[in-house]
Amino acid sequence: MFKPLSRIRNLQALRIYAAIPVILYHTNFRIPGIRPIGVFGVHMFFLLSGYIMASICDTDSAAFVRRRLIRIIPLYWTLTLALYSVAWKFPHLMNATRALPSELFKSLFFIPFEKGNGLYQPILFVGWTVNYEMFFYIMLSIAVLINKRRAALLGGSLMLAIMAVCSLFTATSAIARFYADTVLLECILGLISYYCVKALSRRLTPAMKPALMVLAIGSLFLLPSIEEFGLMAHLPATLRYGPASFVLICSACLLALLGADFKAGVVVLLGDASYVMYLTHPYIEEFLDRVVGRFLPIFHIDRPIGCLIAMAFVLPISAFLYLKVDKPIVRYLTRVLCARTQPVAPIPAMHAPAALSIPTRFVAHTAPVIRQETLA
Repeated sequence: MFKPLSRIRNLQALRIYAAIPVILYHTNFRIPGIRPIGVFGVHMFFLLSGYIMASICDTDSAAFVRRRLIRIIPLYWTLTLALYSVAWKFPHLMNATRALPSELFKSLFFIPFEKGNGLYQPILFVGWTVNYEMFFYIMLSIAVLINKRRAALLGGSLMLAIMAVCSLFTATSAIARFYADTVLLECILGLISYYCVKALSRRLTPAMKPALMVLAIGSLFLLPSIEEFGLMAHLPATLRYGPASFVLICSACLLALLGADFKAGVVVLLGDASYVMYLTHPYIEEFLDRVVGRFLPIFHIDRPIGCLIAMAFVLPISAFLYLKVDKPIVRYLTRVLCARTQPVAPIPAMHAPAALSIPTRFVAHTAPVIRQETLA
């Protein structure tokens, strides 16, 4: 029997694969002659999000809206309010972040706006991706209310329709420019990846494992190479990174169904903590650089040792915050706010062809345990 498609540890490993380049990118450490990479990781996260949301819509759409809000909002609002307080009390420490009530309101309620640096970023600047995620969740939530069985298809169609309408007003509206961005197509591509894996899982045989390994390893190297060597630079980022991310996710999931699923508990834990890691890593790095670095220059993150030190701090701090802060809060709010929902029914196992012998056991993950989450 197959393990459920939403309980694949390879996906957690892919989240760390996508997160580490982003963390390194924000240290501003540069090796002469080598282009910095990290952008591909952000785009891959959107596809991972689409895959996971499709799996939830397909297997457990109960309390979808509440569960998504509980997963995203508490940490995001806490960090946003903390950063706003710093900007209000110590404005000299900020760059384009200002302590304006209007920007705080828009940031808390995921309304895109243009900051002083010309970018569409909330107070928590990495939260621009969360704004897209929330839009994605809202579209899927509406779709779940209309038709649970076809929620992913309907939600993707709603997104395409809104993108098309917004594209007509990009010259006059900042919000229209934001939601007309092709990055949202990556969420839809992630939805498609789930259903591709589901369809292909019925035809899997052990003989396919070497080919899937080649596809997965090739994609692992191709994604950073596209960014490093500027391949297909004339194309939108969605077309540059989307196809390779799609192949990587599909092949990694199919390999997991064939028994080649990641087993390292630390990697799975860091994958669970990737949302915390994504939101907090710039500020951990800035603290090391601006505060600690004033007294110990070795901590300046734009230097080789300082960059490595930053990584050595970001990973364990993120795991600690996830285990001791984020996970307990999410668990408590889920118990309180989703108490009236019916227990999640066991996901029916998919039977493999007779030629397959696929292990059914899987390691119980920390939350996002039953449902793997993304950066989200």
